[in-house]
Amino acid sequence: MKKHIIFSLIGTLLAGSTAVAQSADATIQQAITHFQSDRPQQAGQLYRQAVSSQPSPDSYFFLGRYYLQINQPDSARLAFQKGADLEKKNYLNKIGLGGVALLRGQADEAKTIWAEVEKKAKRKHPDWLHRLAEMNILIDKNRNPDEALRLIDKVLSNEKVEKKAEYYVVKGDALRLKNQGGEAVSAYESALQFDAQQPDVLTNIGYIFKGSKNYNTARDYFVKALGVDSTFTPAYENLGDLYSLSRNYRSSAYNYKKMVDNSEPSDSTILRYTKLAFLSEDYKNMMDYLAKIKDQSLLKNSNAVRRMYAYAYVTDDYKKYDEALELMQQVLNESKEEDQFTMDYAALGRAYANRADTTTVSDSLALVFLNKATADTSKNYFDEIALIQYKDLKNYAEAARAYEQGIQWKQQHNQRVVGQDYYNVGRSAYFGFSINKDSTLLPKADSAFAKLTEVNPTYDRGPFWRARVNRYMKDDSAGLRAITYYQAFLESADSSKVSKKDLIEANSFIGYQYYREKDIAQAVPYLQKTLELDPANKNVQQLLDYIDKREMVADTKKEEEKPEASATDDNN
Repeated sequence: MKKHIIFSLIGTLLAGSTAVAQSADATIQQAITHFQSDRPQQAGQLYRQAVSSQPSPDSYFFLGRYYLQINQPDSARLAFQKGADLEKKNYLNKIGLGGVALLRGQADEAKTIWAEVEKKAKRKHPDWLHRLAEMNILIDKNRNPDEALRLIDKVLSNEKVEKKAEYYVVKGDALRLKNQGGEAVSAYESALQFDAQQPDVLTNIGYIFKGSKNYNTARDYFVKALGVDSTFTPAYENLGDLYSLSRNYRSSAYNYKKMVDNSEPSDSTILRYTKLAFLSEDYKNMMDYLAKIKDQSLLKNSNAVRRMYAYAYVTDDYKKYDEALELMQQVLNESKEEDQFTMDYAALGRAYANRADTTTVSDSLALVFLNKATADTSKNYFDEIALIQYKDLKNYAEAARAYEQGIQWKQQHNQRVVGQDYYNVGRSAYFGFSINKDSTLLPKADSAFAKLTEVNPTYDRGPFWRARVNRYMKDDSAGLRAITYYQAFLESADSSKVSKKDLIEANSFIGYQYYREKDIAQAVPYLQKTLELDPANKNVQQLLDYIDKREMVADTKKEEEKPEASATDDNN
């Protein structure tokens, strides 16, 4: 089958073969593309440019058609009349004048004009019949898909007429308006046989499959449309809607943002995107695009809008905690408890925890709300709870418990538990013992640091902290275990990176412990290393001096206990 140059929904544009005509033809196609992708201002500019460079019945028709689509009947009538005046026997713009009458509510006048065009078209001007069919479904009010089908079938049934993709597109559009999806898809597929690179047709097929809940096939068609034209906004919009159905708000927001960025969006369109950005917790983009809304009255003082700003304000990008607190308090005051969300409690908790005049009362309220937020098991609030307990309230036992809950949450949600998670538990439990004097926390600390070493064997802090914990355990072998862990720390530590204080701690404990165990030979090298690191350490110096004196006394005693030499026979 001979392949034609296709312009979806529009068709072959200008019949002229001159360079000027071809230029106008290309300009009109660009205008069509812009209009289909929600860029009406750019489209209008190009339509007017085409008329200026090549005034013809065709260029005036498309300019008038554009004005009909943006509901400007006076401008449309002027363009159609100019086109009609250029060629009295060309009835193309008469079709447009009928469209103007229809838009103005003058249906009888439209029918009279169109009847005349159909009579003149007969079988010699199938493109006029095609435009008549299209005009019957072009204008939102008084659409007549049945009449459109009658006219386009009249064209397609004429064996002498060369078939064109745009004829099948109009048929598909009319069938789609009649909710005859299967037949519409067949018509669209016929159009694609002439030219497979039609993003609007591919999108329309996807839309029909989406309506029949065949979502995978629908997505495939939308993706194909974007493969043809990556700026085709209806495909992005439909993909966004598709992902919203499955509550994949991140993907939905991504596609809606593409739609906004590639169009001349209205305020309502931008607002739709910001709501999806909000649901996907992309607060930075949400705030950036809220600022682009010209009519700020759309952002009425409702709980939905308060939430959008408050949730953003408690993030690190904004840190407007007092403003967030004020907004969320309004939300609570103006809503019933059953209408409140766990994210509301999370925002309140974060606001109380980080506000400028943080007090114990604020920290306590932060915990109240964050603990309420944990009812939503899809999110991990336990680390935030733990941080308040650890950093602000110094309640280390509760911090350790919350960090453990955070680990359990990760395990339940198949998220990776990292060394830092175990470190947080162990450190909190250790300080719960050393500061809060709760010795029951030592086994928990030891277990956590053991897991830290298990997941990160080369990390020297694991054995270091296990050594610290075991120093305070009461069983007889605790001291020897501490020695083992300190030695493991010293073997794995990079002395150029580890603090001198920790090296002193490890060497001094090992040295003192060996001394207590009366293993002087093992003790002395570690004590000497301690003194090398800390020359001002008088206690270590005194112990080494004492060990030296004991050794000297022991050597002297051994000398004194030796038997005196007896006379030999040689002296006789």
